[in-house]
Amino acid sequence: MVKTLDLDRLDFIKADIEGWELRLLHGAESTLDRFRPRLLLELSGAALARAGDRLVDAFAFLAARGYRAFRFEPGTSLAPVAECFDGDFWFITTDDPAAMPAFCHSAASPEPGVAAPR
Repeated sequence: MVKTLDLDRLDFIKADIEGWELRLLHGAESTLDRFRPRLLLELSGAALARAGDRLVDAFAFLAARGYRAFRFEPGTSLAPVAECFDGDFWFITTDDPAAMPAFCHSAASPEPGVAAPR
């Protein structure tokens, strides 16, 4: 789609596609690498399993491309996610100002990477 529309900028991608999120990410790999958009994804281990994928693989795919996972915490801001679990997540590249501690609730800031699912 990016190539077809000849986009020169892509800032944000939202996807809730019932378990096909990792397939979308694989298909968008060059777009993610080129534009480094912020992502809002609903990820469910059960839904991903129906597509033959795993929750930990979705987190790992994005971590390998410099993305960190965050959750929106009411009353604070974006809180870093240290483990893989079902939910709605913001994935933001480590070089994006929104991923910096000044913009995030950093009381429990984990090191970049992927923890095992709970």
